[in-house]
Amino acid sequence: MSWIDIAWPMMGAASLTLALVYFLLWVGQRREYPYLMFSLAASSVGALAILELLAMRTTSVAQYGELLRWANVFIAVLATALVGYVRLRFRAGSLWLAYAAIGLRWLSLIPNFFSGANLNFSSIHALTHVGFLGGTVAVPLGTASPWALLDQLCRLLVLAFLLHAIVEVLRRGDPSEQRRVVVVCGGITTCYLAMTGLVALVNFGQLRAPITFNFPALIMIAVMAYDLGAHLVRSSQLTVALKGSQLQLRESEHRFRMVFEASPTALLMVDTGGLIVLANAQASSVFGYRIHELIGMDVEALVPGRVRAAHIAYREQFMGQPQARNMAVGRELHGLRKDGSQVPVVVGLRPIATPEGLFVLASVADITERLALEREATLQREELAHLSRVGMLGELSGSMAHELNQPLAAILSNAQAAQRFLDRAQPDLDEVRASLADIVADDKRAGEVIRRLRAMLKKQAAVHRPLYVNDLVLEVLRMARSDLLNRNASAHIELASGLPLVNGDQVQLQQVLINLLLNAGDAMLGSEDRDLTIRSRLTNQGWVEVSFIDSGPGIPPDDLERIFQPFVTTKRDGIGLGLAVCRSIIAAHGGRLWAENNGARGATLRFALPPSVTASA
Repeated sequence: MSWIDIAWPMMGAASLTLALVYFLLWVGQRREYPYLMFSLAASSVGALAILELLAMRTTSVAQYGELLRWANVFIAVLATALVGYVRLRFRAGSLWLAYAAIGLRWLSLIPNFFSGANLNFSSIHALTHVGFLGGTVAVPLGTASPWALLDQLCRLLVLAFLLHAIVEVLRRGDPSEQRRVVVVCGGITTCYLAMTGLVALVNFGQLRAPITFNFPALIMIAVMAYDLGAHLVRSSQLTVALKGSQLQLRESEHRFRMVFEASPTALLMVDTGGLIVLANAQASSVFGYRIHELIGMDVEALVPGRVRAAHIAYREQFMGQPQARNMAVGRELHGLRKDGSQVPVVVGLRPIATPEGLFVLASVADITERLALEREATLQREELAHLSRVGMLGELSGSMAHELNQPLAAILSNAQAAQRFLDRAQPDLDEVRASLADIVADDKRAGEVIRRLRAMLKKQAAVHRPLYVNDLVLEVLRMARSDLLNRNASAHIELASGLPLVNGDQVQLQQVLINLLLNAGDAMLGSEDRDLTIRSRLTNQGWVEVSFIDSGPGIPPDDLERIFQPFVTTKRDGIGLGLAVCRSIIAAHGGRLWAENNGARGATLRFALPPSVTASA
């Protein structure tokens, strides 16, 4: 037994085994067509091994020619598989070269079967035997077929395709692909070139040797198997990594679901068409639907009918420019419950980009309880403001008494004068009428004082309406004029003309003005010059600012902010609520109140209010 009887069956068995393995792999992964190409190449090499072994052992000229004829069929399969493998694995190589090489190779089978002995020999005269690998093998002696040149042309086209694929991949600049194409296509090209040269030498009688393709073909199969094995290893690694990623993704989804469900805020995930794709338990609680009822529902079904059309337009606008935003800016929002009732809400929107497309995560918070707390806080603030006004009016009691005493004294004096005019022998009716007119005027003056006093004492809800700040300043000065005189203080007013209206409650703003005026008077009690300047102006931002500038000792720098805190006071008998209440009133009007020291002496308390929307319009 020679090495031929050992090597060729082993090569055939190895090739066919690889062909079967990769065919089964292709059956399991139909998209991996390189597996199919490799299976075809390996099976053709296995068939060639069997045909070559039979040809080397035959003693019949006719049988040798027939075996060589069928060997060309498997060479056509091998060429097709090689070209297909390279094209599919590297996405490279000229298509027209591929079609020309494969098409011409299969066309060459026509003369292979119908012209002479086969594609290689037009006739085989005899068989001779030569020594080969420790044994003797049959070698044909015959006339070369002219169609052998077609066989060589087919091989050259395959080689041209392989070289073109190598050049194309090298130009891409990917180092890993470059290494692969050099190893795979370079190995195939070298082996295929060796096969081409061997066949040409034997065909044209330049070499007495058996026509064998198996050694170079087996090397090509080994190179391709190495490439596919590396591909399988990489695929296995990617599969492991993918499974790890999927596990992490499932864990992330699980954590997301836990957070989503545990959120104290109602959460709704909505697609671009406005359909709810995900909802949590809190959303079910807020809107009164079960979770499975919410999923698949049109999100507009949770919006009151009066604003539904506007909501659709707003949603489409958001999808066009998706970015995180709050829907409740500058407006009140309500959600529509399953029972038809409405619930006040605030809504935050956040776009979420996923492989399935764009979604919007809407967080919906029920603010019913918060609004109730705000209303309660407002009532408490108004109650405190009312109590502060009552206390402040206690301080103004002397001034108010003086304001009432003057018209009452004038009424008494005019009434007595009228009596004297009537007691004359000839009553002076004109003087009586004048006295009565003065009585009516003084009575109105006293009534106005009482009206202002009752308005300040009365506890009622704040009513905001457009007001002129200058009018409020002048009215407050009339109320506190006597108090300033009792303190030996003089007030100077510098009121800017043309100031816009502000939106506010008259009584509350009067309370602020009186409080600031009294504080300024108290601050100047120890000063020789007690000059108070009340100034109004328009700020650069278009707000109305009122300043109370006193000539007292000023405020310690550390107390410029502390004086606005509750129960912080510099007065001996004060309770420290006046300025705190004033700041809360100004804040409720959308303005701000602050204090600052003057350059030379004294301090200034200022407040600024935004202009009324009507005025600004």
